[in-house]
Amino acid sequence: MNDDFLWGLMGIFWALVSLIWVFGWVAVWYLRRRAVERRSLELRELLHRERMAAIEKGLPLPEIPAAEEADPVWMRPEAERMRAAWLRRSALILGLFFLFGGLGMCAGFYWAPDRGFNGMWTLGFIPALSGIGLLLYTAIAGRPGLLPEG
Repeated sequence: MNDDFLWGLMGIFWALVSLIWVFGWVAVWYLRRRAVERRSLELRELLHRERMAAIEKGLPLPEIPAAEEADPVWMRPEAERMRAAWLRRSALILGLFFLFGGLGMCAGFYWAPDRGFNGMWTLGFIPALSGIGLLLYTAIAGRPGLLPEG
């Protein structure tokens, strides 16, 4: 078999592994979010059925639980602040990763001993500029009033 053919197959294999990895984590996040929302809905339906049963039987209505008990943790205001801080911190970490990874790609392709890679050194600008965008977001999001709320 031709070595170029095998290298092409290896590239396709690792591209597929990368796609499965990324979309797998997105699927895990989505399914977890749906499970939490479903749990919240089940809790609200249970409270509603309990109140309706009490009304039908003429019993005193059970107390409506406080908002902290009725809503899941991720809907509380302090959780929103924690989520915003986590987002800024994640954007900073990913921004630095992409910036320096992209610069490393530029340098690696530019100084590669194989002349076939020398012409591809500009591909490193894609992750590097993505990293700069994430770092700009981190800088802007850290200042109150610069980004719209919501």
